[in-house]
Amino acid sequence: MLQFLAGDDPRLRRTTQKIGRKVTKAQQKTISKVRKMLEASPGAMAIAAPQVGIDLRFFVVRRTATETMVVIDPKVVWTSLDEAEDFFVDTQGNPVARQISQWEGCLSFPGMEFLIVRPQIIRIEFMNEKGTMKCASLSGFDARVFLHETDHLDGVMIDRKCEASRKIEDEEEDRMAM
Repeated sequence: MLQFLAGDDPRLRRTTQKIGRKVTKAQQKTISKVRKMLEASPGAMAIAAPQVGIDLRFFVVRRTATETMVVIDPKVVWTSLDEAEDFFVDTQGNPVARQISQWEGCLSFPGMEFLIVRPQIIRIEFMNEKGTMKCASLSGFDARVFLHETDHLDGVMIDRKCEASRKIEDEEEDRMAM
């Protein structure tokens, strides 16, 4: 049975191994276990493989109350931080900040929140569990979740990149965690 690793576990601070162009049957079973764990974790938005002791480069993210998505070998190909100005204009002509600081929770650090600066908009590439390559642009909360989970795959823990941290109350902890 899979269990969450505590934030100080050294396995969380290592870069994970790529899955590659084809997902094996054994890897599909592992992905299925992580998906079931996410579905059984109320309030959780996503689980990265290393958070449960698996040394593979994937995470499962909750898209809706009943739908999850698997992200394999993710790569960020562009962020709004790549722009030169403090603000830039989106495709609708609206000014958008390049970055934003927000509080994030993490399943590896129950009872804590961390203030993290992240880009507002990102472009990504990844493979789904069927082996199909995908490209997408994400913004706001979706970008934040993707980057948080990709950090886990890179061995970068939230406690090392935060501007501040704070304890949260039990009822606050029921909010969505990553």
